[in-house]
Amino acid sequence: MNATEYFKPFSHGDFIDAIAEFSSLLDSEPSEGAIQEFLQCHAYFLTPVVHVIDTFICVSQPSLGSEYRADFAVYSSCNGPWWTLIELKSPGDKLFNRNGDPSSKLVHACRQAEDWRAWISASPQYFSNNYPDHMRFGHCGLYTTVIIGRRDSLSKPHLRRLSRMNQERHESIVTYDAILEGMNRMRYVRDGAMIQTIAIPYSEYAEVIQDHRFHELIYAHALRDAEFAERRESRAKEGRK
Repeated sequence: MNATEYFKPFSHGDFIDAIAEFSSLLDSEPSEGAIQEFLQCHAYFLTPVVHVIDTFICVSQPSLGSEYRADFAVYSSCNGPWWTLIELKSPGDKLFNRNGDPSSKLVHACRQAEDWRAWISASPQYFSNNYPDHMRFGHCGLYTTVIIGRRDSLSKPHLRRLSRMNQERHESIVTYDAILEGMNRMRYVRDGAMIQTIAIPYSEYAEVIQDHRFHELIYAHALRDAEFAERRESRAKEGRK
């Protein structure tokens, strides 16, 4: 596939349908594979959990040598540039046990993210060569994000514990409800805007980024989002007068 196969014009109708489809999928107790498959074909659904407001590049099944493989890697130039490695767990997984301690599924996911960071710290050249800064600002930083469970399974003490964990750790831990809420806030995206719909398989990533149209698409995306941010700030200033 060439670069243009991954970027499609945004349609509000398709967007609303996709949110409903994802909501139904989460309620059906899906496997991690079913979630991976949906997000592979709706890559922009990951924007809320990685706090992307500008350049967005999503790669599926990214490798770290032969030792590790994440579920997704997302590039953003917002306050960065950054790459975010994402670990998916099941929406049905609990974050905490009855006694309030992190569940075994959450502990395993966080340990996985820690292993990724340790591996990258020991292999910085591999990381910079294989996960480049597409906006050419300089060396990329690294985030890790774990997506697990549903918010309605969390009590108030659990939510406070999760907040503390996110403040203390190097990765963020969010539930799938963060995706749903974030997508409902994205209704400002104008109909016809170009977004990345399909995550680029890591096996094709090196070839796709050599396509000159790929960089034309992401630069155009960044410029459009910069224009939107300026308009939003202008409206905010007008409202404060």
